[in-house]
Amino acid sequence: MANPVPLLLVAAAFLLLRKKGDSSSSTGSTGSTGSTGSTGSTGSTGSDGQTGSKAADDAEEYVPGSEAEGEGEAPQLTASLVIQPTYQTRFIPNAPPPEPPESEVEVPAGTHCSPVDDWDPSWVAIEEAMLAAVNELRATGYACVEGAQSPAPPLTMNPHLRCSARLHSRDMALKGYFSHTNQEGEESWDRMWAAGYQSNKLSENITAGPSSVQAALQNFLTSNQGHCSAMFDPTMTEAGIGYFPHSGGYQFYWTQNFGGA
Repeated sequence: MANPVPLLLVAAAFLLLRKKGDSSSSTGSTGSTGSTGSTGSTGSTGSDGQTGSKAADDAEEYVPGSEAEGEGEAPQLTASLVIQPTYQTRFIPNAPPPEPPESEVEVPAGTHCSPVDDWDPSWVAIEEAMLAAVNELRATGYACVEGAQSPAPPLTMNPHLRCSARLHSRDMALKGYFSHTNQEGEESWDRMWAAGYQSNKLSENITAGPSSVQAALQNFLTSNQGHCSAMFDPTMTEAGIGYFPHSGGYQFYWTQNFGGA
C-alpha cells in the first residue's frame, strides 16, 4: 500500500476561501488604550486589527483606497471585525530538521531576503518586543479561548522565518490584501521554504491594524480560531516576526511565523 501523501493540518475553524468576493463576519469593540484607529479593537489596547483568516459570508469586503472623501481614516480590521482569525499549519513527515539559526544575522544574505535586509531599527525593536512578549506568556501558560495552554520553552528568532514573516507583511501592505495566501498563490509554508527554512512543522499568524505590540498580541490571545494556541505550541521552537507599517490600507501589518521539529 502506498504511503499517504503529506498531511495538511489546519485548525478546525480555519476556512480557506479562494473565491473572489468572499469576505468575513464582523463584530468589534473599542479598545481602551494606545489606540491609533477610530473603531473596533478586540483587545484591551485599542487599535483596530484584522487577524489572519478567510471566513464568513455577510461582511462587505473593504478595498483599500475606496473610502469616501471626508469619512476619515481607512477602516482597520480586528480579530472579531470583518475576518474571523485562524492560522495555518503544515506537517510534512520525514522532512529534514530545521537548520540552526545564524547568530547575529537578522535575515539571511541573498536576493530572496534583500527587500527586507535593511529594516528600520525601530521596526526591528518592535519585532523583538513581540517575540519577548510571546515568550513571557509561554513561560507561564495562558487560558486561551480554545483551551488552557501549558507553559512552553521560549522561542528563538530564526533569520529564515524572520525573512518570510517580513516579506509577507510587506507584500500584504504594498499590494493591498490580507490573507495567508499571497497573490501568487503561495501559502505560508511555501514562503517559509522559499526563505530557506526547512522543517516538518510550520504555522503562521497574521493580523493587520493594531499599531502596538500589545494590541496585536491581544488580537491573537482573544482569538478562538487557533492563533492563541499556535503561540503556545511546545513543538514550535523558533519564530520569525515581521512588522511593516504603511501609509495605506490597514496601516500596520504583522506576521508571526513558527517552525519546529
